[in-house]
Amino acid sequence: MEVENALLTHPAVRECVVVGLPHDKWVEVVTAAVVLRDGAQASEQELVAHVATQLASYKKPQQVIFVQEIAKTAVGKLNRRAMRERLKPQ
Repeated sequence: MEVENALLTHPAVRECVVVGLPHDKWVEVVTAAVVLRDGAQASEQELVAHVATQLASYKKPQQVIFVQEIAKTAVGKLNRRAMRERLKPQ
């Protein structure tokens, strides 16, 4: 949640979720799925740099994936498991 809170302070970010995705070398890498506000633009590098200004460098996401929507449970909470499956490389 710490990384998500940092991302949400960026003016272009509407919502986000952070998950660990499999990686050949590091076992898992911190990955952020981000939905931008309507009409807003931001790059992966910009968002990672934004997080780095607020948190320790090792906490910043290794990758940012832009998505149209974040999966939610029936009660409206972020569904991390569904997002991990959606973002996992095939």
